[in-house]
Amino acid sequence: MARFTEEFHKTVRNFTDAPDVFIKAGALFLLSTAVGRHVMIVGPRPQYLNLWFLQVGDSRVSRKTTVLYWCKQVLNAYMPPQIPPKSPAGTKPISPILIPSGFSPEAFFSILCENPQRAWIKDEMSGFIKSFSKRYMSDMPELLSKVYDCTTESRRTKTGGHEVAEDPYLTIFSASTPILARYFNEDLFYQGLGNRFIYVMDFAKRDLRPFEFFGDPNIHRRYVTVIVNHLKQVRSLVTTNAPNEGKWIGPQHQPAKDLLERFENAVNKRIYELRDSDRMDMDIGYTAALPEFVRQLAALFSIDRYYEDRSEWARQELDILPEAVEEAINYAMGFVDSYQRFKDLIKMTPEQKSLEAEDNIKNMVYRIVKDHDPIKTRDLSRRSGKNWHKLKLIVDTLIIEERIFMYSRRPQGRGAIATMYTVSQELATKMNEKFTKGQTT
Repeated sequence: MARFTEEFHKTVRNFTDAPDVFIKAGALFLLSTAVGRHVMIVGPRPQYLNLWFLQVGDSRVSRKTTVLYWCKQVLNAYMPPQIPPKSPAGTKPISPILIPSGFSPEAFFSILCENPQRAWIKDEMSGFIKSFSKRYMSDMPELLSKVYDCTTESRRTKTGGHEVAEDPYLTIFSASTPILARYFNEDLFYQGLGNRFIYVMDFAKRDLRPFEFFGDPNIHRRYVTVIVNHLKQVRSLVTTNAPNEGKWIGPQHQPAKDLLERFENAVNKRIYELRDSDRMDMDIGYTAALPEFVRQLAALFSIDRYYEDRSEWARQELDILPEAVEEAINYAMGFVDSYQRFKDLIKMTPEQKSLEAEDNIKNMVYRIVKDHDPIKTRDLSRRSGKNWHKLKLIVDTLIIEERIFMYSRRPQGRGAIATMYTVSQELATKMNEKFTKGQTT
């Protein structure tokens, strides 16, 4: 049997051309969610395998939302929505694991009190992070940071009185465009929330796969069922017969211990260099978090490998495999690069951010024109999600740069003259000649 991450990648790849890094993040998010508090890393204190991912990529073309969609469909099938007991008539089913897209600190804490094992899938994280500047959301960064540590938290709220979120476990799979850097400021890294995310970025230029129509309306459901079955098997493998007890996992052999120790020593040396520079640096907190990330990932990659070979699962204590440590370190180096790129966006001046945002919109508009060539003004505005008043300046700039071209088209019968956009200069010239001669197209 193949590893769970491989099964998820193979299945999702049938439906999307999303970057491999996004699909792998989705697989690890689901694995982390299914494992829950059933597996703990051996150490001075129990460390759990809850991972928080933040995808960053261009709108419409990076396929962030497609991977989020698949993970949401899987978890909805894995733990179907239910109507809470003693609910009034007409109450809609609620997911027992997925939390709502948006919430206040008080509502979020109440949700964890109802069920502390939760997963949050959030598309466009920028709006949520931006809301931290509002007074009623000011406690959210601190609350999220505490929940990440999986320790029992109690609060006194106005509506619920004294509430306790016992043994919380939260996984996050979120996404945003580079505009997130406007609101995800350095303070969130010094406070600690920013250091709890694994950043996954992709801006690589690649050919996009055309939209594919499927003749079977149930094809998605069947493939989701396949992934759900794998996920349930993972959960059954990490669940022990004794209630409230989990499996322990740690490096039991010297090669894995040596790899982890060398990595942590290298990280500590880097932290010393950063602190010796006599200046505050947001890299210190994130660098210090890397050994914890690597331990969590090494444990998950080991579980992923044990899923393929199940001979070790009868044991209470599992081994973190050396090859899983190597895989985790290599994976960590990739998201450290993404963190550095994200940090560069955060530290840009407002003028630089404005130019960066404009370039991103220009590239998005160009790709829409290229993918739907030729395209009408109305369709271009709809697909970009921006009104024409805001879009016109970008379109005019692309025309000046000769990246796209414009022509007018007469209707066959009645109707207004349509303005069309294309990436083909030859087509625009040909159609404009026809329009000048009064010909319909």
